[in-house]
Amino acid sequence: MPRRLVGCCRRTREIRRRVGRYGRSRRLALLIVFCSLVKMDERFGGSPPDAALAVDGWIEPLHIVSSYGLFAVMTTERDEIVFEGSYDGVELARV
Repeated sequence: MPRRLVGCCRRTREIRRRVGRYGRSRRLALLIVFCSLVKMDERFGGSPPDAALAVDGWIEPLHIVSSYGLFAVMTTERDEIVFEGSYDGVELARV
């Protein structure tokens, strides 16, 4: 084979190797962004397509994407434990 053609084939293999290595990372990043958008759509009352829910259900056990957020669950009341005691046995006071 001519040297020029051999050099071209080597460069093509190197490019494919680089694209393959970074291509997997890009695909994974795209999958994570996609599942995040599905979760956000569900969170704001939307109804994602069945295919999107199927992909999200497939990735759900990995716990990569979650609907948890700072305001995911808001409570309006908080239970507290109060310790009270008495020195004289008559009047209770918080300790």
